[in-house]
Amino acid sequence: MLNPQPNSIGWCIARLCLWTDAPSFCKDLYLTPSHRKFILPVAHFRSQIQLDERRIPNENWDGLTLTIQDSALPEINKSYKQLLDSPTWELWLDEDENFLIVGPEQDPPRMIRIDREFSKGEIIADFSSNPQNYVNPLGDLEIRLFSVWLSKFSDLILHASGVIIDKEGYAFLGTSGIGKSTLASTLSKKYNLRVLGEDQVILRYIGGQFWIFGTPWHENPDMCSPQGVPLKKLFFLKRNQPYGIRVIKPSEGVTNVLQTAVVPYYRPDLLPNILDRLSLLSEQIPFYTLSYQMGENPLPTILGND
Repeated sequence: MLNPQPNSIGWCIARLCLWTDAPSFCKDLYLTPSHRKFILPVAHFRSQIQLDERRIPNENWDGLTLTIQDSALPEINKSYKQLLDSPTWELWLDEDENFLIVGPEQDPPRMIRIDREFSKGEIIADFSSNPQNYVNPLGDLEIRLFSVWLSKFSDLILHASGVIIDKEGYAFLGTSGIGKSTLASTLSKKYNLRVLGEDQVILRYIGGQFWIFGTPWHENPDMCSPQGVPLKKLFFLKRNQPYGIRVIKPSEGVTNVLQTAVVPYYRPDLLPNILDRLSLLSEQIPFYTLSYQMGENPLPTILGND
């Protein structure tokens, strides 16, 4: 149920809508230029929901409301269960099975406490010590929060670029430095195609089909969009193979997705559903490898028999 307050500041990514408050110690919440494309005032957002639900009926939007608590981080109780311990973030379950997403190395260190249903929570940090008097409340934990939130639905963040062609989505997956951003930039500049994201897009299963959505986790606001479109084709970028595309087996495609997606391995209880979802993806969406040279025109190859 989505009930944002009139004075809430909200942004929506892949139909997951996050609201937070701007407390008295903070003149404004700082969001990057890319994030500003995802902000919707409450009144406008309600209108957008009505329009979108006519296009995708019987599919609810999900909302999470976070309040900001300006205080030192509480200690982690020894009874809490640690799900993940990485150099950049930690994930815990407390005694009430609330999620605790912790960024001990952020400035300031912060914790996001969220109920298990992902409906409400709080962001805890010593924000008022910031002399510039503005705050990015989630910081680098935002993408972590969304990865945990998406796993609830067996949906994933992909390390991929994505573009819209004739109201359909084309995703290009690959490791860092393989050329995802370069390809998206080429298609945008040469053909004026809308870019959903240059390095991360979100894969969701909605209304019986797979969709890809843009994300704001990019430095260049021209290379992202809040839109979502049905997924048409999925490509894995390769370098050391002949120019062109090659159809690959569904099992190979699923393996490649697992290697390039943000998979919640810290939640083994969710992995069977995610694997089932990827198996369904392999049945509905064709997988290809794509290799092209800089300066060449990749669009005819990408479109193939479209």
